[in-house]
Amino acid sequence: MVITYLVYFISLTILSVAVNVSGVALLLFLAIFALEITDIVYLIKAAVMANRGELYRVPRWLCFRMIR
Repeated sequence: MVITYLVYFISLTILSVAVNVSGVALLLFLAIFALEITDIVYLIKAAVMANRGELYRVPRWLCFRMIR
């Protein structure tokens, strides 16, 4: 999950710096903020389910599957 988050974060940061148009850059920074909030929410959800002893799978769009 962390590797996927870093890929998304770095790509959005590079896009926001490359575009550097005030309206578009603001939207990209808001996308980065939304990504951070989403990451935190899914981490908390996974921690709660792990505390219950249940398995939790992060959604595929948020976490690249590295091992099949």
